[in-house]
Amino acid sequence: MYKVFIVDDEPSVRNGLTRIIGWDHLGCAVVGEAEDGIEALERIPLLRPDIVISDIKMPGMDGIALARYLSRDFPGIKVILLTGYAEFPYARAAVKYGVIDFVLKPTSNENIEKAVGKAIELLAGETENANRLKALEEKTIQDLAIIQEKFLIDVMNNVIVDPDVIRQHMDRLSIHFTNYYV
Repeated sequence: MYKVFIVDDEPSVRNGLTRIIGWDHLGCAVVGEAEDGIEALERIPLLRPDIVISDIKMPGMDGIALARYLSRDFPGIKVILLTGYAEFPYARAAVKYGVIDFVLKPTSNENIEKAVGKAIELLAGETENANRLKALEEKTIQDLAIIQEKFLIDVMNNVIVDPDVIRQHMDRLSIHFTNYYV
């Protein structure tokens, strides 16, 4: 289940997003909400949401400043910005800070669900890539141990005898001896 955090200075918008969207159907749950970016900054590090849906124009800290903070300190969080302003500078700033979607208010549930679906796809892809990377790292560690063992057997069996070649292989294979006897 993906965790969603909602930031908007209008209580009716926060309540509407929390209650009207079929979060369970999307595989999400709303874990918190805030009325501006400052309050969001206090709560997001504690709640660790996967997706933040934020208004752009709010008192205190606006959605662009919040997106900038999240892109720097929580780059895994996917940000969706809501706004009543269809101005290009907002969209450009939003893209600069990794915002994945820019939804004009008023909007339909379908538009919000599409934006959240896009965020979920990105999160799922990142999780899949992280799992693949972890599997490759584990395989590399296993293979390295086998390669190290084969190298040491080759040295012991006089297959590799040149001291410079032995040192190069030992460095490359991360084999370090402080004291040894043969």
